[in-house]
Amino acid sequence: MPKIVDHEERKRDIMEMALAIFIEEGYSNTKLANIADKCCIARTTLYQYFGNKDDIFKYAIKTFTDSLQVDYKTLGQREDINPDEKLEMIIMDIIDVCFTRRELLFLLLEFLIQVKSEGRRFARSLNRRTIRIRKLFSRIISDGIKMDMFKDLHIPSMTDILVSQIESIVVQLSLTEQSTREENIIRMKCVIDCFRK
Repeated sequence: MPKIVDHEERKRDIMEMALAIFIEEGYSNTKLANIADKCCIARTTLYQYFGNKDDIFKYAIKTFTDSLQVDYKTLGQREDINPDEKLEMIIMDIIDVCFTRRELLFLLLEFLIQVKSEGRRFARSLNRRTIRIRKLFSRIISDGIKMDMFKDLHIPSMTDILVSQIESIVVQLSLTEQSTREENIIRMKCVIDCFRK
C-alpha cells in the first residue's frame, strides 16, 4: 500500500528546514541543492512544492505573518479589553516577536534588498500585510475615540505614526543590536500615551 503524504505538512517541513539554512548561510548564499540535501529529498521533489528559493521564503513570511494577523484580529475584536490596552498588547507582542525572531527580520531585509537590486517586485505582498495591520490599528483607534479614551486626532495620521514606529523597530533590529526590548516598549508606550485623553 502506498504511503500517504500530507503535502501541506511536507511543505511546512521544507520551509522550516530551508529557514534554518537561510539563517545559517544567508539568503543570497543558500542554494536549492542545499535545501534539498537538508530535507533529504531530490531537487525534483523540491520543485513539486516550490519553484525556487524565493517561493520558499515568501511562503515562510506568509505563514509567519498570517498566524500573527489571526491572533491580532481576534484580540482586536474582543470587547472586554479597552482600545488602548488592545494597542499595547498587539504592539508589545510585535516587539517580542521582533526580538525572538530577529534572524528572520535580518533575512527579510536581505531578501528585500536582493529583490529590489534585481528589479523584481515583492512589495505588493508585503503591502497587503501592512494594510491589514493598518486597518486593525485604525479600527482600534476609532473605537478609542468613540469611547472618549483617545484624543479626536486624524486617524490615518495616528495609524501612520504607530506603523512607522514599528517599521523603525524592525529595521533597527535587523541592522543593529543596540536597541533593547525595554527601550522599544517604553518608546511605544509613550506613543500610545500621546493618543490618550
